[in-house]
Amino acid sequence: MPREESVVSATVNDVLPYVFEHMDVAVVVADAEYRIAMVNNAACEMFGYAREELLGQKARILCADARGSSLYRRASDSARTNPPGNVTVTRYRRKSGERFDGETRGGALDGGSGQVVALIRDVSERIALERVLNRLYALMLCRNLSFEERVDAILRMGCDYFGLPVGIFSRIVGAVYEVRQVVHPEEAIARGTKLDFSDTYCSHVYKEGDVGAFHHVGQSELKTHPCYRNLKLEAYLGATIFVDGRRYGTLNFSSSQPANPFSAQDRELIRLFADWIGYELAHFNDLESVARTDPLTGLFNRRYAESRLEAELQRIRQFNLPLAVALVAVDNVKAMNTDFGHKAGDNALKLFAHKARLLGRLTDVIGRWGGGTFLIILPVTDEEGALKMLGRLAKGVGSTGSGVEEGPVELTLSIGLGLAQPVDDKYSLVQRVEEALYRAKASGGDCIRMGY
Repeated sequence: MPREESVVSATVNDVLPYVFEHMDVAVVVADAEYRIAMVNNAACEMFGYAREELLGQKARILCADARGSSLYRRASDSARTNPPGNVTVTRYRRKSGERFDGETRGGALDGGSGQVVALIRDVSERIALERVLNRLYALMLCRNLSFEERVDAILRMGCDYFGLPVGIFSRIVGAVYEVRQVVHPEEAIARGTKLDFSDTYCSHVYKEGDVGAFHHVGQSELKTHPCYRNLKLEAYLGATIFVDGRRYGTLNFSSSQPANPFSAQDRELIRLFADWIGYELAHFNDLESVARTDPLTGLFNRRYAESRLEAELQRIRQFNLPLAVALVAVDNVKAMNTDFGHKAGDNALKLFAHKARLLGRLTDVIGRWGGGTFLIILPVTDEEGALKMLGRLAKGVGSTGSGVEEGPVELTLSIGLGLAQPVDDKYSLVQRVEEALYRAKASGGDCIRMGY
């Protein structure tokens, strides 16, 4: 062996092991034929081989496939001809067969022997995170998918990334935990399933309003939890979902098998998922609110009022409950528009809406039917109760005044009232109430007429 090569060999065999052995990065030295000449302990641990199993082997034993081997070869060639520090990401394979992404920094050893050193870091988590974040970003931009489809995509992304087979998006109201959406390999949990909230791991997370991570529940403080006793779920990662600053539910992933300890990165990612769902829910609620609200008065619009009327009619058929429905017209609006301008008429309608919200019950539905006419739905209310409520409303509106600049104008109401019958649909009921409203107007207004 020429002296120069023997010096290099001595460097590899005698000096470099002391330099590399205690580094936390995997070190692999290969000769000109890509045979492994040296590995440190970190490399043995990373790839799962004993040192003797690697020395003398072709470096391709560490690569996941032919492409990875080619990348390693090109990286080695580049390291021989370029300055140290050349970086590539190569797909590697452990002895167990598990594949991972390795960030590889290569450099040539001096002496002309053709030997190269590769410093390898497992960057699988970083690469996987980048992929998930890219997918999440694309999902945020995609408006062709419904909210449910996007939540389903997040559940599947989370199951894949965290290595936990079950993903659930839940709604929590009081003591009830409801499964809104779920991904389960055996479809053992159905959407709409309701559980006692205290029997779920989410009860532990929800109270804190943060992320809960348990990779081996049987060895944690949750080992006495009812969920562990009943279902033996060993791994759990969950985050609270907030909508407009208020607790809404949880996003959680779980497994019947213990998992590797969850990292800070895992916690941040599930928090990001939960925040995104909360934002989308708030946005959806805003859009839904806009879609059902009359812009002038802030009351429900006609379309939403009709849908609620249909729902209430279905309920009285099921449970035989009373239902009163009224059409209320502000008598003076047309005259105010003519005498004082449309702004005065608009102000009168806003004043009516304000008073109706103050005097109405939480269960009442009040919507603008058109122009100066409003539909009022009074669930579980008989004729006597409806007349009392409408009388209070008429009195309250009359005492308010129109608020026009030219002087006070007393507001009066013409009201048609009807009681729903089991045979009614929305058309027949509204027709009776409209006829009663016309009679009230024909009587000079400021009165209530029944539609039988």
